[in-house]
Amino acid sequence: MFLFDLDYSNLSSLDIINIINFAFLTLLSLLTAYRFLYMIIGFFGVKHYEKTEERRSFGIVIAARNEAVTIGNLIKSIHQQDYPKELVKIFVVADNCIDNTAQIARDLGCVVYERFDDKLIGKGYALELLFNNIEVDYGIDHVDAYVLFDADNLLKEDYLLRINEAFVSGHKIITSFRNIKNFDSNLISGSYGFHAFRIMRTANIPRHYLNLSTLAHGTGLMFASETIKDGWQWLLITEDIEFSIDQILADYPIAYCHDAIFYDEQPTKAKVMFRQRIRWSKGFLMVFGSRGWELFKHIFTKKAYKNVKRFTFYDMLFHIFPMGLVLLFWRIAYVIASAIAVYMMGGNTNAFLLNYGKNFLLSYGFIYISFLLNTLPSLILEWKRFPAPSYKKILYFFAFPFFDIITPIILVIALFSKPEWKPIKHTDSRDIESINKYHID
Repeated sequence: MFLFDLDYSNLSSLDIINIINFAFLTLLSLLTAYRFLYMIIGFFGVKHYEKTEERRSFGIVIAARNEAVTIGNLIKSIHQQDYPKELVKIFVVADNCIDNTAQIARDLGCVVYERFDDKLIGKGYALELLFNNIEVDYGIDHVDAYVLFDADNLLKEDYLLRINEAFVSGHKIITSFRNIKNFDSNLISGSYGFHAFRIMRTANIPRHYLNLSTLAHGTGLMFASETIKDGWQWLLITEDIEFSIDQILADYPIAYCHDAIFYDEQPTKAKVMFRQRIRWSKGFLMVFGSRGWELFKHIFTKKAYKNVKRFTFYDMLFHIFPMGLVLLFWRIAYVIASAIAVYMMGGNTNAFLLNYGKNFLLSYGFIYISFLLNTLPSLILEWKRFPAPSYKKILYFFAFPFFDIITPIILVIALFSKPEWKPIKHTDSRDIESINKYHID
């Protein structure tokens, strides 16, 4: 280690810069070292819920925007649930639709509300209107809980049975196993698949195993009616993360149900992928800016929480903390400061920058390998759940690290971009039967 080779009685400016850099990176590593434990727990920490004869009532809520191609298959997969039909009611908000999404949903027995507003755009606003109408027409407590889906989703036949088991066990908010309907389409959708599976193995499973709260992930989310007694209030471009943090701060931890499986369609085009991930990154920055201080304070507060453990606030703070952005700017500052120090010491600045560039490229080789190792448990342990031929699973696995490597670029764009929500066109018309033919439990 270079620290032991330094002459501390005669430190140069470059030595001091290197010491500061080492101390800063070491501190960040120590603060997030617990995630290594998460990775280990992800290997074996799956918790299953006990079967029960008790049945709760559910309101299925769907926000749809021009989803005529996919919404019918979602609704049919809900009707095919191995669950009492009288305990399930489907609510759809057709948000600024110019196709026949609303009529398809009505024809399939759903309660449909239509929304037309070209100023307030986003899923959060659509859900706000939906729950306002549910409160007026039925009352929020008309059902025991709501389950939120996107119109392109499909549900495994026992989804509601499994989520009901988790609900009966005492959890008020539950996120579920997000599989990828079009995983086999191309490298982009496959990368989204590995991203989702890795989150499940390195975040959802270990947090649930340790009785900590995890996060909602946009869709496949159940929440007891009592948690939204005042309506839907989360309107940021990443309303799921905003919802998650606020519920945790309100003493509602978010549990995970590994056995409740649904399928989600993901982008297959690079342009759409970048646009969506920039929105995600911008949303995380907005949530960190608006909730980060509250999470930080709750790490040290003496306020007694009945359900949320104090470590959850620490964990959530670092989950939404823009670590990639901080490290990127820190690296830029380090290189500039080091180059200036070399120049002031009479050294060869060009040689320094060239050598740093070589080391930088070499470091990305190690990063690539680390991402593979980080994702390998998902590939091995969930091999049968990936809905794709074996060769595509392997090919997409080796391509997936690039999904993460481009993250710094996305973060910088997000930092300076204007927050904006744009709909993603869904075109995969597969139904649950076609998925089941391919999917192996």
